[in-house]
Amino acid sequence: MSNNTKRNKAGRFTKSAVIVTIECDHCGEDFDKKQSRMKYSKRHFCSNECSDLHKKVAMKGENNPSYGKEWTDERKQKRSERMKEQWEDEEYRRKILEGLHKARKAQEERGISLGWDDASREKRKATMVKRYGHEHNWASSDLRQKATRKWVEQTLGISYEEYEAKLETKDNYYRAVRRLTENQPLHLLENHEKRAHRKNTKDAYHLDHIIPISYGWVQGIPPETIADISNLRFVTWFENQTKTNKYEPES
Repeated sequence: MSNNTKRNKAGRFTKSAVIVTIECDHCGEDFDKKQSRMKYSKRHFCSNECSDLHKKVAMKGENNPSYGKEWTDERKQKRSERMKEQWEDEEYRRKILEGLHKARKAQEERGISLGWDDASREKRKATMVKRYGHEHNWASSDLRQKATRKWVEQTLGISYEEYEAKLETKDNYYRAVRRLTENQPLHLLENHEKRAHRKNTKDAYHLDHIIPISYGWVQGIPPETIADISNLRFVTWFENQTKTNKYEPES
């Protein structure tokens, strides 16, 4: 541990931060860290790369706090209330805004472009090319397959091999469900008159299958059941887009 001193603008010596030397919890290398920052986390890493690599292992599967938890309306409401309560705290709000201001100022001083201007877009493209070899991380078939495999295993609950075996019949199943869905008396559903594309209407509603089509396809549920009026409802476009394809039958 070391105490360093430095001169302020008035020429007087002042104490700087107390620095401690600790070991990175991922790579084991020693690095210096402010003692005041030690209380904010149980684990400490020498770089963002080490932190990311650690999380990929430590937070995988059942070790992830969100593993198996459905993003329900109740969870959304609790999170919203918690964040609102935090933001009402003047001290918390001041720290957040000061931190954002410092980060933005530091980025500008380093010549980092912010926002969606041309310079920012070009920088993001350069970063993607460096990381993935493409201007977009979905441009690579290998990356798309990796993401699909993860989605299948975590959301649908089957192996990717089982998923591939079913692909031949998937398109036919989806077409059948959509055709049968549009033949239902949709005008009987609540909010049917609000059905629209979100680009055209701010408060647009989308048609939603309560039991998702993907779930019905994997579980072998007949298209007629998934498309039945009893499995349909109109929800806001945001709710429809944020809803996952995971479905847990009521016990």
